Amino acid sequence: MMKAPIFIILVLSMQIMRCQDLNGKWLTLKDGDTYLVPDIPILEFMDDDKIIVYDFDKPWLNGHFHVSENVLKVNDEIWGKISFVDRDRLRLSMKGTTNGKDTVHHTEYARLLPTAMELEKEEIEKLSYRFKWNDEEGIISFNKEPSDIDDDLAFFLENIESVLFVSIYIKGVRETVLPIRRATLKGLELYGLPDKPYVVFAPTNK
Repeated sequence: MMKAPIFIILVLSMQIMRCQDLNGKWLTLKDGDTYLVPDIPILEFMDDDKIIVYDFDKPWLNGHFHVSENVLKVNDEIWGKISFVDRDRLRLSMKGTTNGKDTVHHTEYARLLPTAMELEKEEIEKLSYRFKWNDEEGIISFNKEPSDIDDDLAFFLENIESVLFVSIYIKGVRETVLPIRRATLKGLELYGLPDKPYVVFAPTNK
């Protein structure tokens, strides 16, 4: 006689745990060929089932979300099926079509965490860093103000609350951001990359 109520309690508990796992801000991850609207979408899931979508730091959409059987709905619209790559990396999967063929589209998100800082922001900006991720490599050297952009490619150190980002601007437009997990004299630990390795260390350029 007690099996059904216990089962219901377990299901409800698991549902609450899933929702709690979503709490916080999540950066939408994209590769170089992906077009997103807004340009840098960040989702914030809140305790009262509210969701805010930001274009980086500017609110873009307010709504309510609901998770049922691992399916995320926002304002009653299905956004996809939730799975966790790990505790701090979320994947939404949505069925669709590509060139007339059925397919499943995946979008991944990285949980934004406070940056562990051993340096002040101004000290980080004075240094440059060697970045290498798979076949991509280069030097990260920060410009001072976005309004000073003269080059096709520029790097800025920006923040949302206690999260620092390496922001990459192309021709004056913020195209990509990489959250900084840790900043030390030895270098920057970056995450939020679209494919493995998900985390890289960019050593200080000496």
